Amino acid sequence: MKEYKAKIISRRKYGSYHIFRLALDTALNQAKPGNFVLLSTGKSDQILRRPMAIYSISESEHWIEILFTVAGKGTFHLSQIEPDTCLSVFGPLGNAFDPPKKSSSLAIVAGGIGIAPFLYWLTSYATELTNVKTFFGFQNLEQSHVLADFEGLSADIQHATDDGSSGFSGNVVECFEAHLKKHPFDHVYTCGPPAMMDAVQSLCKSKKISLSASLEARMACGMGVCLSCVTDFEHDQKTQGYSLVCKQGPIFHQSF
Repeated sequence: MKEYKAKIISRRKYGSYHIFRLALDTALNQAKPGNFVLLSTGKSDQILRRPMAIYSISESEHWIEILFTVAGKGTFHLSQIEPDTCLSVFGPLGNAFDPPKKSSSLAIVAGGIGIAPFLYWLTSYATELTNVKTFFGFQNLEQSHVLADFEGLSADIQHATDDGSSGFSGNVVECFEAHLKKHPFDHVYTCGPPAMMDAVQSLCKSKKISLSASLEARMACGMGVCLSCVTDFEHDQKTQGYSLVCKQGPIFHQSF
């Protein structure tokens, strides 16, 4: 891991999603799907960086991308920053998704900002896998336009919108559950709001499907020192006490 200054090369927007492309430092060549970075807000009175999943990466073209939505003062300031601005980046941090088994039937269930880790995952493994179904949940049609980034990476991408303006009318868990009744899965990957992930976890437990969950948390250091990202999420590697999202995670595995 390393701290460095990264220039914003470009930015784009899909509904409430903001995507920054940042100049790549060689330290991030070691990144893997599921890793995250701590990104400064560019504002001197906001000391703490914000944890951001690595959305996409190109070693050959020397950039990484991060995806975020406005959730407070820090991300609001980030959303106003123009290209050519330099931000402080610390990473790569956290663990990564285990490489999937090629013969497995896999599902990705993600909602809101929880889609962020999965473009990198799909880009890394799409050519090796033929049986991946993707379920994404969005607020509205405008937000669902981000699916253009995922085109060709999954044989079957289903999406739901809260307002019914595109795709399945309802939440992404309902969309996933409808398919689960007809199509068994060997493993599920999930990230999103806590209530959504709890519902996915319950479904996987009832069907005895193993689960990999990417958790989100507020954090200060990203290295397990500040203890601000404690979680009580049960997982296979847990021995006693609580876990830290930044150090034991952000990817946690469960088998039932």
